[in-house]
Amino acid sequence: TGGGGGGSGNNSGHSGGGSGVILLKYPDTYTITDNTGLTLGTTYTAGGFSVTPIKSGDGSLTWGKA
Repeated sequence: TGGGGGGSGNNSGHSGGGSGVILLKYPDTYTITDNTGLTLGTTYTAGGFSVTPIKSGDGSLTWGKA
């Protein structure tokens, strides 16, 4: 969801893009059982799937059957 970086008309520089978010979509028969180093948002479940946003961090997830 982050915005793109800005360009420069005279090749003298550019600006970085905006921050973003990663969305994990997975069958609702699974759940995230352990989270190390990540900031997760609220999980939404519908239609047989769950969606969990990763807002920030550098880490790992562990999955298990719900």
